Amino acid sequence: MGVQSLAVACGALALCLALTTATNPGFVVRITQAGLDYAHQHGIAILEKELAQLTLPDISGDFRVLRVGKVHYELSRLRLRNFHLPYSRISPVPNVGLQVSISNAFAELDGDWRVKMHFIRDHGSFDLKVENVYIKISLRLGSDAAGKPTISTSDCSTRISKVRVLFSGKFGWLYNLFHSAIESKFKKILESKVCDSVAKSVHSELQTYMRTLPVTAKIDSRTGIDYSFVAPPVATAQSLDTGLKGEFYSLAHRSTAPFSPLPLSLPSDHDRMVYFGASSYFFNTAGFAYHTSGALVFEITDAKIPKDVDFHLNTSTFSAFVPQLEQMYPNMPMKLRLSTLTAPFLNIGPEGISLKPVVDVQAYAILPNSSLAPLFVLSLTGNVSAVIDVRSGHIVGSLNVGRIKLSLKDSVVGTFPVRLLQSIMNIFASEILLPRLNVYLETYGCQMNVSDTEIAWAILQRSGYARTKDLDELSSPQKVLQAGALLKCNSWNSQFSGLPREKAEQAIWNRLQHLKALKARRQQARAPLRIGILGCMAERLKEEILHREKLVDVVAGPDAYRDLPRLLAVAQSGQQAANVLLSLDETYADILPVQTSAGGTTAFVSIMRGCDNMCTYCIVPFTRGRERSRPIASILHEVRMLSDQGVKEVTLLGQNVNSYRDLSEVQFQSAAAPGLSRGFSTVYKAKQGGLRFAHLLDQVSRIDPEMRIRFTSPHPKDFPDEASVLQLIQERHNICKQLHLPAQSGSTRVLEAMRRGYTREAYLDLVHHVRDSIPGVSLSSDFIAGFCGETEEDHQQTLSLLREVRYNVGFLFAYSMRQKTRAYHRLQDDVPAAVKRRRLEELIAAFREEAATANAALVGQDQLVLVEGPSKRSASELCGRNDGNIKVIFPDAELEDAADCGAPGRARPGDYVVVKELETKGAQRGVMDSTAWAKALPPLLSSPSQPSKGTQNLLFIFVL
Repeated sequence: MGVQSLAVACGALALCLALTTATNPGFVVRITQAGLDYAHQHGIAILEKELAQLTLPDISGDFRVLRVGKVHYELSRLRLRNFHLPYSRISPVPNVGLQVSISNAFAELDGDWRVKMHFIRDHGSFDLKVENVYIKISLRLGSDAAGKPTISTSDCSTRISKVRVLFSGKFGWLYNLFHSAIESKFKKILESKVCDSVAKSVHSELQTYMRTLPVTAKIDSRTGIDYSFVAPPVATAQSLDTGLKGEFYSLAHRSTAPFSPLPLSLPSDHDRMVYFGASSYFFNTAGFAYHTSGALVFEITDAKIPKDVDFHLNTSTFSAFVPQLEQMYPNMPMKLRLSTLTAPFLNIGPEGISLKPVVDVQAYAILPNSSLAPLFVLSLTGNVSAVIDVRSGHIVGSLNVGRIKLSLKDSVVGTFPVRLLQSIMNIFASEILLPRLNVYLETYGCQMNVSDTEIAWAILQRSGYARTKDLDELSSPQKVLQAGALLKCNSWNSQFSGLPREKAEQAIWNRLQHLKALKARRQQARAPLRIGILGCMAERLKEEILHREKLVDVVAGPDAYRDLPRLLAVAQSGQQAANVLLSLDETYADILPVQTSAGGTTAFVSIMRGCDNMCTYCIVPFTRGRERSRPIASILHEVRMLSDQGVKEVTLLGQNVNSYRDLSEVQFQSAAAPGLSRGFSTVYKAKQGGLRFAHLLDQVSRIDPEMRIRFTSPHPKDFPDEASVLQLIQERHNICKQLHLPAQSGSTRVLEAMRRGYTREAYLDLVHHVRDSIPGVSLSSDFIAGFCGETEEDHQQTLSLLREVRYNVGFLFAYSMRQKTRAYHRLQDDVPAAVKRRRLEELIAAFREEAATANAALVGQDQLVLVEGPSKRSASELCGRNDGNIKVIFPDAELEDAADCGAPGRARPGDYVVVKELETKGAQRGVMDSTAWAKALPPLLSSPSQPSKGTQNLLFIFVL
């Protein structure tokens, strides 16, 4: 099943569907190389499990050893512990099918050995490591005599570069004398076994499985869909193209549609993962099938009208339009029966999509004996049109609901004017066809979550969503038409919260339980609440989130926020919806984030997404994808907008900000790659071309000299020797003299295991260089306690690094292994939990001691503080942050000579004030509480309070 799953997941896409006689498809699908790359990840994991189950034969033989003589050996009970496929690729082969290429695979085996030499007999165990395995599989796509697709292995080759066997036991040294011959035998056996397993699986499992797949599916009790292939899939150098019949039909009576599919083909684009195309045939057969089955007849009674709508379907209400109705049938309930004479027909053309429904509305009075008395028949015609376009690879468009026209077709109660009724129906139709959804946003965790919240909200706002800041509004169905609840959960960065990953995620599950009761109340009130999870946790735990107690309706990964309107639309139909696809190019550069808090003094600006560093402990490359940078132009535009809004501090965000590289401008694509810091290295090749972080920082700092600029998180390796970034920080007064230099460990041995790319000595050299370049700089760092294989000596080296550098701010946490990471596959989490806790406590104690000393140096100094708002500990105090990002608490006192007008005033959020540090009260997790007095100086900068923006509604929770 492993190879079967690989082929299916990689884009075979129901290759077993029968061929039909139709000449044109109603639905076409193109899976590009990018789509194959993503899809095959699921199959490759199953293939790993299949290969790990290979059975290997016993090996025996004789070997003559110089000066020892003839030795008889036996190797038995060979057990394949694991088989890892870290690098693989699937690609289409023109006119053939698919090719799967696997490189740098490795496996681990163990077994037992026996040896006989003269009168000596002994036995023991051995370990075998197979490295640099290369596998190439070609799958040929064709068809048999019956016209059904076939798949076969046209070629398979396996090459193993390195096999190492280590024997243990009293006479294990004998085997080591002729290990090369044994390793050669192992190599040949494994090479043949891999391809034999592939060929067998394709022939006996995949081909058999494909022949059993259906060509039709039941949609509901009335209709089904025929999605058979109109021709075999066509493989080109760039994609796998398939044409499907795409025809709906009535289950009761399948008849030929009175129209034929028009030619349909996709443009020659290959930038996105998957392309879909649907012709009018696809939609119109659906209308024809439902009409044929009698499904397009709807009955409306007063019981079906929402209770909170002040309208009742009875003769008393309709007497406003038909005065004689109340006299003929006084205060009787009514029934409306809506039906179509012909199937609705959708037109698709260059101008867009249009639908012109014609509906008959038969009105009845329900008599006391429950019989129906015909009243009148109205003919209803309308026009709904939509213009759809693709911008930046995404579907956008507009919907236009034309006016409904009514005419009196027949009447038992006499004639009456329909104009007033027509006007009211148009008002109700616009509310029904264009409903508004309410969204509530909650954000938990790191700064990247805040930025992602603003991006997601901007996308939803464009789609007509309204936002509420009060969760209680979602609890009251009288206030909204519909509501949704989405939680954005990023657990990759839980170290910055000071909590282990498990505790951070448990907080989300607890929050979901709280929302469960709210969701139940809304369901009872017939105003459903939809709950969703967004972000990295959504990408990593998609299956568990969707299936655990069925609480969540929408799951969206960090690269799928553009898809939120579609996902929510699917959820509104009662289905769960998910998209956790990672992108190679998504930066949301064309989305202007909308701040979730009006009048804020600080803002985060995302400049890049993903990471290429592949540190062994880090999940980011697997949950946020590969590194890609936003164009500088879009970043500068966003910063200018924030400056115009009165924002006084901007933090540039990214997983590795100082490896920023803008490739959007052609003239800079051949620029040389900058050098790394002395003593630093990286797992990837130097990246040529593009505008670098120093250029971006320079341009951003010039926009508003009175706006503070920060950035996080940089990687120590990306501060080049010429120190252009450090020079900018030293020269520009509005670039904060504060750097985050994540060390992770003070032990060179542990740093190597983490793949950090530097030694302890290189890191300390960089720290000295930074402090020489930027006098008075504030430093912060990250540290992991109890990483895989960390010894007490390693721990002591980390403690000494903390004491030597003396950081102002620190983020320290115990190691928690994450699935998908290199450490999960290659290392052992062998430090006991109790030891991790003890080491973490020692690190925290050392950090607090040194940080208190470092921060005590600020006592007696004047500090420029950006006021953020009232202090949480006292209403008579304000809080803000100084240039070093250290929190400062000071009295909310009147300031003399405020705004240079001689009148006393008080500091407001967004003002800069000068305070003198009088006391430090500790440095827990880098937060320094300082009692301070405000000097008789005016605020250096002042901004008027921003007006409160109107509240809107839907629930998003962005979580660490």
